[in-house]
This record gives sequence, structure tokens and C-alpha cells, in this order.
Amino acid sequence: MVAPARRASRTHADRLALALELLADPAFDALITGSSPFAELPDVLARLNDGTLPALCHLITYQESDACSA
Repeated sequence: MVAPARRASRTHADRLALALELLADPAFDALITGSSPFAELPDVLARLNDGTLPALCHLITYQESDACSA
């Protein structure tokens, strides 16, 4: 949450736009240490938890085939 003293300085939209702009910096790509499809998430979480999958920031991808049908 944004500190009360800072809330009036930017709107929610302004903060979101700034966050997205900062995330576009290619330097952040160096933090991503791997990726896995959503379907493998239970295994990935178990491996992250037990240390067999060392990762700084592991990306979970969402494919069309990963979507649940309702």
C-alpha cells in the first residue's frame, strides 16, 4: 500500500504506468532464471521448496492449452 503522505502525488493509473515502464527495462530479464508452463506448477513449487530447482525469479507461462474450460 502506498503511504498516506504519498497517495495524493500520483493516481493509481500513474503508479501502474510507471511500474510497467520500469519493468520494460531489459535489465530485469537477468533476474529471470527459468520458466515453466502453468501445467507444471505443482512440480515446480515442490522443486523450488526443496531446493532442487534453484531460482531467483522463475517465470510461469500461461498457454492456450493451460486454460481451464468452464
